[in-house]
Amino acid sequence: AVDDETRKNAQKYPQLREAFDNLNEKYIEAEEKMKKMKKDLSSATQASDQSENAKKALLSQFEAGRKDVEDMKKKLSEAQAGASSCESKRAALEKDLANARENIKLELRARTELGGVTMTL
Repeated sequence: AVDDETRKNAQKYPQLREAFDNLNEKYIEAEEKMKKMKKDLSSATQASDQSENAKKALLSQFEAGRKDVEDMKKKLSEAQAGASSCESKRAALEKDLANARENIKLELRARTELGGVTMTL
């Protein structure tokens, strides 16, 4: 980092040489600190990028989960509506069955009374 003329002057003048050596050491130290800072910055940037990527992945999973929950709510609502419809149909069929049983009883009673035989159901 130093030219030849500066080196010659440093050899002629011991104080200048000492100052030169100190300056050179400070320069080397500063270069090492810069290298370390660049490495630290690179590591911090990489960690930040990884954190951002992880955040994006988690947000994506969260959104997918929220969509799944909405889909499940819709399916549950459809299933409940289907169950309600089935329950109404079942109740109507039970009513029809009860009416049919009553009609059969009446029909049997009418037939047995006509035939002179009494039957109980």
